Amino acid sequence: MNNIKCGIYKITNKINGKFYIGSSCNVDVRFYKHKYHLNKNNHWNIHLQNAWNKYGENNFDFIFLQSLDKDKCLIEEQKMLDKYYGDIICYNLDKTAKLNDEDAINKRTAKLYGQKRSIEVRQKMSDGQKNKKITQKIIDGRKKSGDALIKYRKEHKEEFEKTRIAGCIGKKQSEHFKKVMSEKMTGRVISDETKLKMSQSQKGVPKPRTKEHQEKLNATQRGKKRSKETCEKLREALKKYYENPVNRKLNSERIKLYYKNK
Repeated sequence: MNNIKCGIYKITNKINGKFYIGSSCNVDVRFYKHKYHLNKNNHWNIHLQNAWNKYGENNFDFIFLQSLDKDKCLIEEQKMLDKYYGDIICYNLDKTAKLNDEDAINKRTAKLYGQKRSIEVRQKMSDGQKNKKITQKIIDGRKKSGDALIKYRKEHKEEFEKTRIAGCIGKKQSEHFKKVMSEKMTGRVISDETKLKMSQSQKGVPKPRTKEHQEKLNATQRGKKRSKETCEKLREALKKYYENPVNRKLNSERIKLYYKNK
């Protein structure tokens, strides 16, 4: 079931009734982006940013107004802008509906939207990035941005998780993408140290599966007969897995934790 909201939305100031109008093919993710940039004080709409700084996050409502098909979003948004743009109660600074308000940060993005580059051009772009010198200033800037994002995600964990999941619901990856990811992961070796860290990070974390979901998964496996070849592969994989003392230790800890919480 596809729960992605596509259509017109409004950000309303509860103190004075002023509002910002927008449209998106995924409103939940769009709301997250608005809040992220507003809280970082670098939103592309300076009028809305100033109001956010003055009145605070709790004095704004994010409202989904109308559900629309993807190809009708900009048309309906433009109708609303034609009606309210220039009015003192409207925060919008542009009278024209765009694919994405963030394009105002970089107008070149809008011009390149949907443009397909040839293999030769993509190869030149790739080579150009490979030979690019990374200065200490760039490294420090990336680290600062990364730390700020991690901090924000921790502070808004539930909200971020909700919008992240909403952005994945109904999304189908192309066969080419699946093939590329499969080739990248095939043969990938995870160090014992990384395995231990992964295990420790999951200790005490509640699993997302409900009892009903787990029962459905179990039902699909009941009575299922594996071929001799599959059984032999499983035996070899388990044998190889338990030859590693780190894996034996991890499994022992999982069993202890299971009986402790049972």
